[in-house]
Formats: sequence, C-alpha cells, structure tokens
Amino acid sequence: MANTRENPYVGPRAFTQKDKEKLAGRDQDITALYRLLIAERIVLLFSPSGAGKTSLVQAGLIPRMKDKGFDVLPVIRVGQGIPAGMEDIAGLNRYALSVVESLEKDENPSTDERIRVEKLASLRLKEYFSQRLQSGAPADDEEADFRGKSHK
Repeated sequence: MANTRENPYVGPRAFTQKDKEKLAGRDQDITALYRLLIAERIVLLFSPSGAGKTSLVQAGLIPRMKDKGFDVLPVIRVGQGIPAGMEDIAGLNRYALSVVESLEKDENPSTDERIRVEKLASLRLKEYFSQRLQSGAPADDEEADFRGKSHK
C-alpha cells in the first residue's frame, strides 16, 4: 500500500511561509521570538548555518506577525555582493545596498538595474526608510550612508 501523505521534510532548504503547517515543535521558540520582537523592536538571530533560523522566521514568526495584523516587510539579508558590472558606482556600500535590495525585490521590475542602483546609491539609509515607511523623520548626518566607504 502506497503512502499518500505529503512528506513534511523539505530537505536542505529553509521552510517558507507556505510551509508553516509543516514547522513542528517550534511553538515555544516562535512565541518567545514574537514576544522579544514586540518588546525590543529589533532582534538579531545568530547561530550556525542550518540551525533553522530562516525556517523559524519564514514559517513561524512571519505568519504569527501577519495573523496579529502586522504589516511585515520582507526578510532583510546583508552582505550580498554588488551586482556584476556595477562595482564602478562611486562609493556604493554593498551592505546598505543588500538591505534595500532585500526590501525592493520585485518592486520595480521594469526599471533599468543600473539606474535603480545609482538612485539607491544617492540615498542615505535613513532617507530610504523614511520614504519607504513614510515616517517623515529628518535624516541624521550620523546615519549609515550608501555613499560611505565602499566595502568589497
């Protein structure tokens, strides 16, 4: 007799929001992380590769936040490389660009990539978030800057 149940193990990839029903045994972790995020506003997860950080966030925390009525921004990943052929853009900070690229995925698919990256390079990170979140907060000269020291 063939087993027709779906395999709950996704293999060597992280669980996504679509897999939230498959994420088993992490309810206490999800609740603790949710409460910590509400209390602290920013939480840094740090553990070895493959420990389940991405699965916990994507299949546990994000669905919980959405269920509670929060507007959830995409997961932000830092440290992505500068897109090929754009290394010559003056002082482009790859870490700041990684933050924005994580948030802008699929936002402007018709925009020329180089023009878009040059536009982002001209913004301070705080200006970007002010525009994105419409907070209207004035830019602080001490804030991280796309035009700052180039990191490769």
